[in-house]
Amino acid sequence: MLRISPEWEAAIAKPRREAHLDGTSSPVPIVPWLAPSLHPELRELLARLGSVRRLAAGENVINPEEPVSSLVLVTRGVTGRSVGRPDGQSSEAIAVSTPGHIAAGNLNFFTRRPAFGRYFALTPCEIVSCPSDLLRRIIMQDVHLLGLAARQFEACTLSDRLGFGCIALLGVEMRCKVLAYVWAVNYARVLNPGEDDMWLEMPVPLPRAVRCRVVSTSSVSMDKVLKHWKDSGMWERDGNWVRLRAAHLRDVFEWLRRSSDPTTLPAAKSVEEVFLSN
Repeated sequence: MLRISPEWEAAIAKPRREAHLDGTSSPVPIVPWLAPSLHPELRELLARLGSVRRLAAGENVINPEEPVSSLVLVTRGVTGRSVGRPDGQSSEAIAVSTPGHIAAGNLNFFTRRPAFGRYFALTPCEIVSCPSDLLRRIIMQDVHLLGLAARQFEACTLSDRLGFGCIALLGVEMRCKVLAYVWAVNYARVLNPGEDDMWLEMPVPLPRAVRCRVVSTSSVSMDKVLKHWKDSGMWERDGNWVRLRAAHLRDVFEWLRRSSDPTTLPAAKSVEEVFLSN
């Protein structure tokens, strides 16, 4: 059983900024494993039309034998979505959703085709679920909402694609750095803005067992990476919080920047600029 403190849970419910997409020129970066949060207008629509469920850790958001026929929003806790190996072994590629993010239902919202993967609670959760057919009828009659939904679902797909790219192309330490960057984009605050030696503070990036599943590594390998970071003076932990040097994430930022199309987004020119914006 994962041990989740109320302080940590409260911290991830309050991101450092509203990292949702307002339009085609939104400065919100697309990062792997955690897609941009749902736009407030869509969030309000789900809250008004959907039904609330509470899940224990390990419980399915959608059971394996059921079709994915609802759009599901996380309002408390963390859910996961995964794709398993064809041989049935336990290893899998996993991404996460925190409060304000879609847990399931975006992948086949317009096509109504069978979805791929499984969806489950990683911690005790609260979710809001709304039938896709009902939402689709409303969204298809409103060009503004249709645009919001299309951008949102496209960003989710791009995020998952980046996640698979990280697992396929990067070594363990680099994958751990990517996860730290992802978490910082959503939850870090800058401790010393304007200084060359910038530090970031944020809630611990997920429970340890979940971190290992996201970056697809063992707990032993994860511990070795974190020990190296601590010994190098790049990473400090204090209870539910961690602090890290922004400079430690420069290589991750450059890799993600090179992997994207710079003409489609007014991307920051440095990792420090990412955290000083908004």
